[in-house]
Amino acid sequence: MAECNYNHNTNSITPARVRSPDSTHAPTRLQIRAIPTSSSDGTAQTGNRIVQIQMSHDYLEQFQIIHISPQPEQTIAQPDSYVYRFLTSQSSQPISVTIDLEPEQMGWVNGEIGLDTEPSLEFGQWIYP
Repeated sequence: MAECNYNHNTNSITPARVRSPDSTHAPTRLQIRAIPTSSSDGTAQTGNRIVQIQMSHDYLEQFQIIHISPQPEQTIAQPDSYVYRFLTSQSSQPISVTIDLEPEQMGWVNGEIGLDTEPSLEFGQWIYP
């Protein structure tokens, strides 16, 4: 199992490998823990907070998204990335998001992932059978 940890204050991004017996390639599981922020679109007035996770197209084109938990409230396609938006009513508690991905091919994959309140993390990942 290969693992990469990213920690900044109490936000964290953790790509990790997990094995699946019915899979040609081992799926990748991204585990993201982030503190929600108030929004500029009025959702904070209803007591909800927002977490936005941005992932580069270059990275996601190498995978099929199998599952995202919890489901994002909204997915926004941008020119070079996708933004997954999550709402939570627990304003001071971190939200944990798990994204299971199935690799399309073996080899080296570069990616970039970020939270709306933190600098992006560029990383490389080796995909093997």
